[in-house]
Amino acid sequence: MTEPVYVPIKFPLVGTTQGTGYYPAVDVFRLVCDLNKQYTGVGMQFYIYESFHYIANTTYYDHDYSDGEDMMDDNNVDDVVNVYIVDS
Repeated sequence: MTEPVYVPIKFPLVGTTQGTGYYPAVDVFRLVCDLNKQYTGVGMQFYIYESFHYIANTTYYDHDYSDGEDMMDDNNVDDVVNVYIVDS
C-alpha cells in the first residue's frame, strides 16, 4: 500500500469588522473529516495547517471579486491550500 499524500489546508475564517459571522471552528473540523473520508480511496490525507486565522473585515466577509482578490493577496500562505470561509 502506498503512503498517503498529506495536504495542508490553511483556513482563514472571515468575519465582520465587529467580530461576528465567523464560521464555527467545530464545523471546520467536520469539513476536514468529511473531506478525508471522500479521499481515502485515492491516498490523500488533509490536515489543518497551523491554527485558524481570524480576519475581522466586513469588506472581505461580504466581498466582490476585487475585494476577494485583495483578501487572498493579503492573507494567502504559500505551499498550502488556502480555504476562505466567508459570507459571500
